[in-house]
Amino acid sequence: MKSFWVWSAKILVALLVIETWFLYDIYQQNGQLLTANSKLNEELYQVKAALADANGKIESMEKNSIQGQLRKTNKAIISGWETLLQTVEDELATARKSLPSLLNDELPEASPDEEQPQQPPSKQNSEPGSLDQQESKNKQSTTGERT
Repeated sequence: MKSFWVWSAKILVALLVIETWFLYDIYQQNGQLLTANSKLNEELYQVKAALADANGKIESMEKNSIQGQLRKTNKAIISGWETLLQTVEDELATARKSLPSLLNDELPEASPDEEQPQQPPSKQNSEPGSLDQQESKNKQSTTGERT
């Protein structure tokens, strides 16, 4: 039975040595991975900074380019038209609201003078017996008497 305990102890010691070696190996791999991870994080930070710098340069170039200026101009024109259309819509809405009240108000009655349409001056002079013709005849007769 003594040999059983001896063999069991030897196997246990061998397993303990193997486990210790695995733990040490995992510890070393973990250290290497942490070092590689920190290097990659540093590179990632540098790449992000370079990307942000490049994006800034691209934006400034776009703003200063002709296309950028056209975009700004188009935005301003569109904004102006939208404002104009909104103003027209507001005025139309106001007019629609006031239209029923205007239609319900009584229209003032026309006076007898307004009911008869005014004739153009050329037709008034051509009618026989009009005041203008009578006045011109009177002037001719008075001028004729003086001469």
